Amino acid sequence: MYTSKRLNLTNDEMIDLLIIIKNYESQGNTVPSNLKDKLNKPIEIKSSTKKAMSAYGASDAKIKRSTKKIKMAIDYIEQEKKKMTYTAIAKYAEVSPITVKKYVTDIVDNKAITTKNFYYFTRS
Repeated sequence: MYTSKRLNLTNDEMIDLLIIIKNYESQGNTVPSNLKDKLNKPIEIKSSTKKAMSAYGASDAKIKRSTKKIKMAIDYIEQEKKKMTYTAIAKYAEVSPITVKKYVTDIVDNKAITTKNFYYFTRS
């Protein structure tokens, strides 16, 4: 599998990076030519405010869906008097245990203790 990493730099940050490279070279060090070419001809990534807001809205909707599922799973486990665990909540909510741990800080005496964000997202 091939992976690549991308730096999202502002224009000022890019200028600063180029200055650092020039100083590095002036000290007698070498920079690979393919890296230097990429730095001199960066790919410009344009994103509109509309696109950014759309992504934020989608994330917010996904969080609300997940927290609602977690709340329903907690209610179900309490109602059925089953053992409350992160894994059980995740199983009934059909979300990742990592997502459950994000909103359920602890489980004490078979009761889930949730975060403030959890209550914010589960409100209608």
